[in-house]
Amino acid sequence: MIGNLQTMPPQLDKANRQFLWTLEMKVGDIGQMRAASVGHFGRRALVMVQFSAKTDDWDPTASPRNSILNSFRFDTDAAYSVAEAEANPSSRSVWSGVGKGAVKGAATGAGLGLIGYMVSRIRKGKGTGN
Repeated sequence: MIGNLQTMPPQLDKANRQFLWTLEMKVGDIGQMRAASVGHFGRRALVMVQFSAKTDDWDPTASPRNSILNSFRFDTDAAYSVAEAEANPSSRSVWSGVGKGAVKGAATGAGLGLIGYMVSRIRKGKGTGN
């Protein structure tokens, strides 16, 4: 249903503690689509706001797209604070272990994919008399 996925490298905005990530893809009978996501880093959470439109409608929707993507703000008590982080250092970041988990997940997915491929090849061989 989704194909021809092309992603742009995320753009980090350190001053505002957010990032912008855009992608383009073909979606089933709809056609070419574009999407933009803005991720907001908070004290205890990452919130993402996304806008999607047909590629032909991308430029005409610039005003509502920018309003939507810039509509989110953390409340003061939930916003990331350097002073708060320095005053209360944690022994373990929420992000520690994410890299290891991603590598384990990728390895597991690759292993399962290989097993699935091998099983399909075996079944295909049995069905054709090879």
